[in-house]
Amino acid sequence: MKKISYAITLNFFVPDEVVERLKEVQVSGLVSFDWRKSDFVHCTVKAIYYGTEIPDPKVIENWVKESKAIFSHQKPFDVAVKGITHWQTALVSNVESNELLKFHRRLFKVLPSFQPQFEDEKYWPHISIAIGEELKVTKSKLEKFGKFKVDEIQLMLWGMRNPKQPKVLHEFKLKQGRNL
Repeated sequence: MKKISYAITLNFFVPDEVVERLKEVQVSGLVSFDWRKSDFVHCTVKAIYYGTEIPDPKVIENWVKESKAIFSHQKPFDVAVKGITHWQTALVSNVESNELLKFHRRLFKVLPSFQPQFEDEKYWPHISIAIGEELKVTKSKLEKFGKFKVDEIQLMLWGMRNPKQPKVLHEFKLKQGRNL
């Protein structure tokens, strides 16, 4: 029997108006999951955990504590969603924000990582459009999908067997403090 895998990430959700523009992109190939059809279109800020068991609540509580220490100094920040890139078995749109890059690096220093090869200096913020094989963009009217302010980050538990039903473990508001 195959064990279910879980991932825990810090991320922010993409506003509906940007998702609607992303839905205008037409894709061909063997699409196994179209993120735009889910209620959870997001950008991962920090990949923390991947395993077959949900971590002990005390471990998660410590991650929340460590995150709060960073978030208490982080003001809301702007991001721009631009372009489409084919990456391994996914089509993604780039998320541009110097503040997000700095924010990610601060989190990388205090939280564990299950994908260190894609973090710190190699962190590439993006929004997944579709996952599958032989994916190609067949039509896209837009190159720029929108800008928005990130004022909340979520600590999410993703069940990899069903990514359509993640669980929010904690929400962090970015309204107070000052950027470091």
